[in-house]
Amino acid sequence: MGTDLASNSKTLLYLRPIWRSANDDFSEIWSRLLDLKEDFWGGKIETEGVLPDRSVVLVFDEVTLALTIANNVREFVSKALSHDKEPAIYPVQMVIDSGPYLKADEIVVEDIGVNWEEIDPGEIYVSASAHTLMESNEIPSHDLQSGSDSLKSLYKLIPQNNMATGAPPLFSSYNGLTQGKNPPCYYCGDKKHLATNCPSKHLPLTTHALNMLGYLSFDRINRLFSDYVAGGKQSIDPDKESQTDTDSSHNLACCGFYDLRRVFQLRFFRNIWNSTDHSWDKIRKTSVKKKEKGGFMWMGTDCLRVSNLAQAETFLETSLEEHPDDYRPHCALGFLNVEKSDFLTARYHFVKALDCAETKPQKIFILLLIARLYDLEDYPSEAAENIRDILIIDPHCVEAIYHDVIFKLRAGKESEALGQLVKLINQDREYYINALIDPDLAPFSAVVHPELEGLFDGAKDEALGIFHKAEKEYDKLEKILDEKEIVEAASLWSDIKELSEKDGYFAYLDIVHYGKSFISMSRRSIEEKRNEIFEALHGLTRRVEKYLVFAGKYRYRSLISAPYRKLTRVQTKIAQIRDMARSDVAEEFKRSPDRLGELGDELDQIQSKLKRLEAVQLVILFLTKFVKKSLVFQAAIVFLAIIVFPVAVYYANFVLPKYKISPVQNIWSYQLGILIAGGICAGLLALIRTIKSLHKEQGQLL
Repeated sequence: MGTDLASNSKTLLYLRPIWRSANDDFSEIWSRLLDLKEDFWGGKIETEGVLPDRSVVLVFDEVTLALTIANNVREFVSKALSHDKEPAIYPVQMVIDSGPYLKADEIVVEDIGVNWEEIDPGEIYVSASAHTLMESNEIPSHDLQSGSDSLKSLYKLIPQNNMATGAPPLFSSYNGLTQGKNPPCYYCGDKKHLATNCPSKHLPLTTHALNMLGYLSFDRINRLFSDYVAGGKQSIDPDKESQTDTDSSHNLACCGFYDLRRVFQLRFFRNIWNSTDHSWDKIRKTSVKKKEKGGFMWMGTDCLRVSNLAQAETFLETSLEEHPDDYRPHCALGFLNVEKSDFLTARYHFVKALDCAETKPQKIFILLLIARLYDLEDYPSEAAENIRDILIIDPHCVEAIYHDVIFKLRAGKESEALGQLVKLINQDREYYINALIDPDLAPFSAVVHPELEGLFDGAKDEALGIFHKAEKEYDKLEKILDEKEIVEAASLWSDIKELSEKDGYFAYLDIVHYGKSFISMSRRSIEEKRNEIFEALHGLTRRVEKYLVFAGKYRYRSLISAPYRKLTRVQTKIAQIRDMARSDVAEEFKRSPDRLGELGDELDQIQSKLKRLEAVQLVILFLTKFVKKSLVFQAAIVFLAIIVFPVAVYYANFVLPKYKISPVQNIWSYQLGILIAGGICAGLLALIRTIKSLHKEQGQLL
């Protein structure tokens, strides 16, 4: 925006009226301002211009004059709109710039380049070049707040009356949300319409608008509501589904406002209609699908929804005659009389409904409706008493706790109320947005907003700390694990990064929640990987120990010495990998699985070598044992055949002469037979004994 300062540069003040303002008399106010222009800038400007949309552009030689007039215009519009009360919105956008806007005594503003959708009404913005001029003029009465991401070259001035508090209010559209000439609407509190015409009757059962607002920054929330108020707070058209789409900025603010008091509205009555659940919290969070119920009761409430009061009364009276002990027709008749502005009769039916209620949620709902009646009728003690009755039934009912906070603030019990509010927000974070935008808390914003800001700053600081920890964990995870192993973690990290781009309270709370989950998941994944490595190392260690035992018992040291040295080296490498797995150094940790594979391959080669050595040892053992045993047995056979056999025959003849055992003519033939048969038997026996001994020793081998 603007150009560099040059000799022909001038200071420009652009005053742009917003004609979609909620105030019908604004056009008259703006005309009066133009009529009084001599009082505002007469004799102080170099030239002026009024554009077709009645915007005013003024050219100055001094930036201080532009700033003074901008403040005077703001004050004039403020008083004219509010009659000495704080207005809902200042429907004027103001920008101060410095540049060559005066050419041939004519104002040229085509190149101003302001995105007016991003300019908050009632605020004064200055360009970077005008900012430089302000610094050179040492303007002390204003501070400068940097613009948003879309307004990098603009600065928003903080008015002097806000300097005392050090910062602008967190929310500034309270009055505009409830401004009007009617009594407060029972359903939503707005004074622009009566309960009969409340747009909440045409909203979905749930919109989740308050939750979505919780992810937005304070600036964004303020802009949404200021645009919503400036746009005349257009009602929702039930025939257009797109208008209930909370993705629309207008409807996000609109639905958020009506959701503040959803519990008092017809749509919540339909939510609780047939519920038999005894948990109030479950009922309020349950999104019941809209179904055709049938019967006079349902048709009566449907007529009530479209403001056909006469037909609704007929159906509901008939339903009451058929079901006199049912809380629902009494409740619906209470709503009917609310819309007829007959609060006395409405309270009668609500009390009768309370007598017929059976479950705790039904009683809580009706007590809330009665408390709302008393509150609108300005009976605070009776309203507070009904809220206390709810807390006796259910001490954890968040709606009752919230309204108890409001009543305590009104009674001057600020310390107790604020402590209760903070505790409630920690219990149900949606009430952070309620406390921020609820017009009922506008009179107490000076004490409530610091608490909200403290919660916000605390959540932000914690979120930033968790985010940086999670970022380090993710970097470590990427270096340690493969891409396919971190799919779930990467998805969660992507969500955290997306949340980090937002500046909302809920976003920071989610970052803390998801960040802690991510850190836990990351560390668990690394620990699981580490355990896998340790298990693999344990398996390798057992193999090495087994091979070392074999090598230690191997009979032939010259053959086993080389594999033994390799095994000791593998043992050292296993210890090194174990240290790497325990280490927090990502590069070393990631190399561990590859090193495990290398060691496994190396042990496979050593095992093959040992198996061959085992076979060699078995062969040598077999041959050695067989030869030894065979020689022993063969020697015994030779001794028997050569020596024992002839002697035995000789003495047999001597001892037993009557048997006439005469010596054989050729004893060698017998001896040869004994040698051959005995030799064969000795060989077989040696073989059997050798195999048996080797079988016993085989258990000691690999």
